Amino acid sequence: MKIEKYAKALEALASTGLLGDKDCKEPIKEFIRKVTETSSGHATAHYRSKEVAQKINMQIANGLKGKSEYQRYCSSNFRHEHVVPCEVVYRMIINLKTASEFEIILRKYAIRATITIDQDNRLKEQGLNYKMPPEFSNPDHAYYEDPFARYKVAKIHDDLEARIGASWI
Repeated sequence: MKIEKYAKALEALASTGLLGDKDCKEPIKEFIRKVTETSSGHATAHYRSKEVAQKINMQIANGLKGKSEYQRYCSSNFRHEHVVPCEVVYRMIINLKTASEFEIILRKYAIRATITIDQDNRLKEQGLNYKMPPEFSNPDHAYYEDPFARYKVAKIHDDLEARIGASWI
């Protein structure tokens, strides 16, 4: 399985002391992106907003055909993103050591969603386009370690639907 391979690779980086090396930060963040992404992008997101689903279904009803046309439409009308920004996942993994620890973090936090441009703007308005809200790190808060914390703060979460069969694991 893909996620297990990436967890083992992260374990190898940790064993050599390179996981927290500042020169390796960007390649490791790219690695985190790649663990969940596929060439099908939007079509394999773990979640999508109901508004995205409605717009896609309307386009299909109007003749949208084929993978490339689908991807082109989605890329110009929606945002495909990581529910927990890669920077946050990176900070969570830099002190881990074992493949099983990496696998737990990647399974829980390396998830993707397709949202509308307006929903993406709500994240930006809250200052959450590249970070999690403070509540994510507060053990006394309901959003503590909740991968959807920034979506809940921006009031996007209730509009999400899980995509059956969109898993990368």
